[in-house]
This record gives sequence, structure tokens and C-alpha cells, in this order.
Amino acid sequence: DGTDSTKNNLSFIRRKCDEWLTHGLPKLAQLHFSIDECDLIIEKEWQPFLNEQARTLMSETIKLQQEAIYEMLSTEVSYIRQILTMTDIFMTSINILKSSQRDGIFNDIDMDKLFSNIQDVLHGNLLFWKEILLPIKLKLQQSGLPMSPSDLKNGFINFDFYFKPYLHYVLDQKTSAEYFKQKFSRDDLFQYLITVKANFTNRLSFSDLTIKPLQRLTRYKLLLEAIQKKTHDAQPKNDLQEMIQKVATFVNRVNSKLHNQEQEERVRQINDRIGPYENVLAPPELTSILQEYNRDSMSNRLNLLEDMPLHVRGYRRQIIQQGPMKMKDSKNSQDVYCYLFSDMFLITKGSKRGGSTNNSSLSMISNDGQTNRTTSNITNKILKSPIRIDRIDVREYDRRGGSGSSSSNSAEPNTVSIKRKENT
Repeated sequence: DGTDSTKNNLSFIRRKCDEWLTHGLPKLAQLHFSIDECDLIIEKEWQPFLNEQARTLMSETIKLQQEAIYEMLSTEVSYIRQILTMTDIFMTSINILKSSQRDGIFNDIDMDKLFSNIQDVLHGNLLFWKEILLPIKLKLQQSGLPMSPSDLKNGFINFDFYFKPYLHYVLDQKTSAEYFKQKFSRDDLFQYLITVKANFTNRLSFSDLTIKPLQRLTRYKLLLEAIQKKTHDAQPKNDLQEMIQKVATFVNRVNSKLHNQEQEERVRQINDRIGPYENVLAPPELTSILQEYNRDSMSNRLNLLEDMPLHVRGYRRQIIQQGPMKMKDSKNSQDVYCYLFSDMFLITKGSKRGGSTNNSSLSMISNDGQTNRTTSNITNKILKSPIRIDRIDVREYDRRGGSGSSSSNSAEPNTVSIKRKENT
């Protein structure tokens, strides 16, 4: 009986949680990192480590600078401990329960989808701490002298090396979050474990912890800028500027990849809505390259996800603007839905399958947060062949008299004439 099986499994998980609460969670070999617990201890105050002469001679500006440097160190330790919570508590407990091989307990959980490459992220930060930040703390304790901002340089100049795993993690974040929501809403055993484990994490939820890497990545630049603001010596100030630029370049690259991913998803959703264009006659300048748009030669559909014709390979199409418009010609007018892409302008007519009406929503999101690309009953019928951007002539109507009209009210507000340029 399914109900009895669920009850038995729930009792098993409760017993394991009580056992872990009493004796602690075991460390799994594949999750163990070579870090001494004492290396992750950082005192609240840095002033006691200074010798008497250094404390006496320290100006208020240098004191504020030291506060900013120490904040970099202390927040790094706090952050690493939060990520260790992910691996040592959530990942370990799920792995142990999966390995119990009890039918119905997390057999179908995809650890890569749920946690992405969080272990690689953690490894990068532990390496950064051990090789760059920890030596600064030890030098302060041993020398009794103020910390130097330039001691951060070797780490931040090589920011790409230490933080490369973040690129993969950030791009996976949306998928991982959707997968977690799906499992949490559908699997009572998973929901129970995640809720109970919050007692081990200072009430930080699983979702709170998963976004910590994103928040930390954007904070490094702010921490460096705070140090630079309180640094007046030329060389350290220049060093900090170089570090800030390295971090900004990396974060911009991550943001660019994320933007491209989001654009591809938007174009994919549009692609699923576009119907065939068998009845559209291609103009001469498109005849030779139209095949590159084809998704299926039998259905003759546009494939918006392919590389753009006449562009460098690998440069993907992006959606710039979309929305309803009114198309007029010499005979009549009709409501249309238009898409402006980075390489073409597409005019479509909303149609319906199964009695639904057209709307401007492109994504169909189910209750579990998953994007549903198969249940949409909306399609856009292409009215005219795609118009290349470089062959569009756009002219605003003269509102005083329309497009050659003698009536001052003949043109509607924000009305333009879009024509295909003739071959030259």
C-alpha cells in the first residue's frame, strides 16, 4: 500500500534526523574538503592584534581602511560557512538517504539539478581563503602591523581562476530553483527533510542558501571600493583599482552570459508560437538564404534559434521588441502582432487552436514553476515574409496631413510607414 510505504519512509527519515541531531551528521568522503576548522575561525575584532606602537600611530583614516579590509576577511568566513551548510547538511543528508536504497526515498532526485556545481563553488572560495585572505589574517596576528590592501592583489588579479565555477552556477540557478520548487511541492518526504534541516541552519532556508553565491559575487566589488575609498597612498590605491576592474570584468561576463541565456529562452518561447509560412512569397534577396531559417523543410517553419544568416556564426538572434500593431494597406487594415529581432522584422497574425484567444504572453508557466512549451494552444501565422533589418525603410507619418493626405486627422499617433527597400 502506497500510504503505508510513505508512513514507513517518513518514520525512517525522522529516526535518521533524530540520530543526526544527537550525534551529528557524518562527513561523506566525496564532500570532504581539505580545510582545518581552526582556519575558519576569525575574531570579531582586529585591533587587539596590533602592537602598541601601531595602535598609537594609526590615524582615523587608516583605522577605517583596516575596518574595511577586515570586513572582507570576516564576511568571507561567514559566507564559506553558509555554503558548507549546503554541502554538510542538505547535500549530505540527501545523499545518505538516497544511499539507503529504500524504495520511495529520494530515488529520483537529481543531485546535479538540485545543487548544480555548488561543490566547485565552495572549493574555489576555500582556495581563495587559504591562499589569499588567510595569510593576511595570519600576518596581522604575527607581525602586529596594519594590513596592506596590496596583499589582496594576487587574489583579485586572478579572480577568474578562483571564481570560474560561479559562471556555471549562476547560469544553472533558475533551473535549480524551479527543480527545487517542483520537488518541494510534490514530494512530502523531501518537504519534511528540508523543513527539519532548517533547524540545523540558523533558520536559513534552502532557497536562502542557494542564492548566497550570487549575492557574494556582486559584493566583492563593493568591498574593494570601500577599501579604496579609505586608501590614500598612490600605489595601494592603483592596485585596488586594478582589482576592482578585474572583478567588474568577470561579473560583467557572467551578466552577459545570463542575458544571452534569458534572450535564448525568450526567442525559444516565440519560436514555439510561430506557425508555418508556406503561403509567404520570399523576395529575391531572401530566396538564396531563406533555407537557413528553416526548422523543418517539410513544414517550412522558421527556426529562430539558428545562427542569423549573413552574420558571423555563433552570433544568436535576440528579441528587441514585440507587441500588437495595426497594419494598413491601400485596401484594408488588420490587427497584427509584430516581433522586432536583431536581424529581422516579423509580422504575424494571432490565431487560435482549441478555442483560445490570442494574448501577448509568451511563456506558459505551470504551477510548479516549470516552463511549459507543449500545452500552448496559441500560434502566430506569418502574414509576410521576414524583413531584413538592413532592408527596412521606416518613415513617421506627417501628423499634419498623414501620408500624403489632406486631412489633418488622418494619421494616428505614433504611426509609421514600414516598407521593404528596393534592391539597389
